[in-house]
Amino acid sequence: MTFVKSQNIKLTIWILKIGIRAQLRVGSGAVPSPWTYVTDGALCWYRKGERLGMYVIDKSIDGGLTWELDLIQLELDEDTIIMDIDTGVAGYRQQVRACSLMIDMVLTPLGFAGLEDTDWEYIINIS
Repeated sequence: MTFVKSQNIKLTIWILKIGIRAQLRVGSGAVPSPWTYVTDGALCWYRKGERLGMYVIDKSIDGGLTWELDLIQLELDEDTIIMDIDTGVAGYRQQVRACSLMIDMVLTPLGFAGLEDTDWEYIINIS
């Protein structure tokens, strides 16, 4: 894991302390990190990004100390919400729930404020 500016590390620790779900894009100013991090606010972390010409997803169950590499490997030119959601796509969200990376999709105008399987549903579960 690449360590970056101290305020980013402090932000990560603060998020872990209060136990919220978060998605972090860690960078060092002009040159952004190639990883997007998605966490449950505790020990389950997923990192998504490019390695060796492939889009990959890695998983950590110890807060990022060790990583299970290449849970998912996709071609960089694949058209999939798994990659597109990193840039923010309306009507979708990604969260870590029960140590699984879940991608959800809105079904009705009530969306994520409503009921699962009525107003929104999960469409991808990576664990």
